[in-house]
Amino acid sequence: MSSKPSRRGILAAAVAALAGITLATPAAAQTVLRYSNWLPAGYPVRVQILEPYFAEIEKVTQGRVKVESTPKVVGTVAGQFDAVRDGLADMALVIPGFTPGRFELIEMMELPFLGDVATVRSAATWRIYKKELEKYDEFKGITVLSLFTGSAAHVFTTTKKEFKSADDFKGVKLRSPSPAATQTITLLGGVPVLKPVSEIYELASSGVIDGGVLPAEVVTGFKVDGILKRFTFIPGGFVNTVNMVAINPAKWASIGKADQEAILRISGEALARQSGIAHDAFTKEATEQLIKGGASVDRPHAAMVDELKKRTQGVEAAWLEKAKKKGMADAPRVLEELRKDIAAGAR
Repeated sequence: MSSKPSRRGILAAAVAALAGITLATPAAAQTVLRYSNWLPAGYPVRVQILEPYFAEIEKVTQGRVKVESTPKVVGTVAGQFDAVRDGLADMALVIPGFTPGRFELIEMMELPFLGDVATVRSAATWRIYKKELEKYDEFKGITVLSLFTGSAAHVFTTTKKEFKSADDFKGVKLRSPSPAATQTITLLGGVPVLKPVSEIYELASSGVIDGGVLPAEVVTGFKVDGILKRFTFIPGGFVNTVNMVAINPAKWASIGKADQEAILRISGEALARQSGIAHDAFTKEATEQLIKGGASVDRPHAAMVDELKKRTQGVEAAWLEKAKKKGMADAPRVLEELRKDIAAGAR
């Protein structure tokens, strides 16, 4: 009998060896997170903040977790919190201000005149949320991966009339993005119109509104720069808008602990800071584009800015009262801490 192994024996050994390798290194299971997308194609926040963040999630989890965007929004833009909470979508970008009266403590970050530098303000927003606001559980039902503010919003109008004093806001119909903006417009004698950004062009072109309170990149990103031709820059911002990246708690729990930790390292303040850097770049680019397109840019004189601040003090007072009713006894201290953090970072 020959001592050489048969061809059949060699093949059997090879199969066994391969089987052993397969058993030793099982294929990693992939978790797909269904992200409800409502931002238009090419929009800066989508292309330069969220999509790179999703790619990084896949990278840090070595492909075990992947984010896939839906072709259109799941539910409504204003209803993204509920869509995530109810499991209709796994993830979403939630704008708390789109549902007035629901997330009142978070309105602190949207007060007027907080600061122009998004890189500083956005990171400070996350820090104050984690330190002072998270414990009040306003976002019960979802898991917050990051919370941050975008670019400061200013006033964009269709009219050729320049705002030369605080009195010039009287009777002006402005689209409002949030409760803080609504209060600010009202205190100045204007008429707030709370509508989605997607409706601005139709509303402005038909004369229903005279303009809106918007960040510069929203004007160019949603292509309403053709009708909103006057840009009134308010130092510190007319208001700010809070953005939140939320995930369904059950879906989050289905992700392994090591992968959760990896995702958290690139979320929270890290994502808030990256968002701030990007938003500052968006503002610069959009402002240049607006000027190039023929928009008028007005910068109110110091006396007018002081008058605007004086007339809108009620916005802060209203928030402090809401915070008190929510059980935040030291709300003035918390607000001052946020302001100091922003001021220190801006120096």
